[in-house]
Amino acid sequence: MRRLFIAATLSVAALGLLLGFAGAAAADSAGPITFEPGQGYSTGDINGQQGWTKTGSYNVSVAHVADYPAIGSLGFGTQALRLNDAVTSGSFGDQTFTPALTQPAGEGLAQTHFQASFQIGTTSTSVQPDLHMSVSPDNGSGGRMSYLRFEDQADGIHVFFDDVTDNGPYYTLATFNEHDIATLSRSTAHTVTFDICLKSNAPDVVNI
Repeated sequence: MRRLFIAATLSVAALGLLLGFAGAAAADSAGPITFEPGQGYSTGDINGQQGWTKTGSYNVSVAHVADYPAIGSLGFGTQALRLNDAVTSGSFGDQTFTPALTQPAGEGLAQTHFQASFQIGTTSTSVQPDLHMSVSPDNGSGGRMSYLRFEDQADGIHVFFDDVTDNGPYYTLATFNEHDIATLSRSTAHTVTFDICLKSNAPDVVNI
C-alpha cells in the first residue's frame, strides 16, 4: 500500500501586518505540532485528536515511525501523521483538517497574512506509482486559499502549485493554472511553507 508521512512538525499562524512591515499588529498561531505522546497524541485515527477532524473514510493516522524503517533517517520523531491514498474522493468537507485558528486570516479581516509549514516524506526510497496527495489552507468555510499537490514520479516527488485567473464578474468561471514548481528527493524529509498575503481588491500574493 502506498504511504506518505506528513507533518512531523506543523505550525500555523495568522498575522495582521501593519503597513506592510514585518511587525505584526495582531496574531494567532498554533503549533508546532509534533504528534508525540507528550502533546497528547496516540497511535490510530487522527480524527478527534487535539482538535483534528476527519469525518470521511480516509486512512489518516498517527503512526510509530519505527514501524517504517525506510524513513528512520528522515528526521521525524517517534510518531508522525501517516496517510495513504487508497481511499480518495472529490469532496472537501470530510477531509483531514488541522486544529483551527481562533482568528482566521482573510481579505478585509484584521489578519491579512497567513503562514503554515509542515514536513513531508515518503515511507519508501523507491517510487510508489500513483502515490499523490494535495494540501490546502482553508478559510474555515470550505474555501481553499491555495493549493499544492505532491505526486510520486520516477525522478522524485513532484510538487504542483495552482493559481487562478479570475477576471470577473462574480460567478464567472475561473481558470486554474498549474505549475510544476519542484521535484523532491525521497531520501530526505522536506519542509514546505505556505506564505500568503491576502489583499482586498487586488490579487493575493502566495509564496511557497
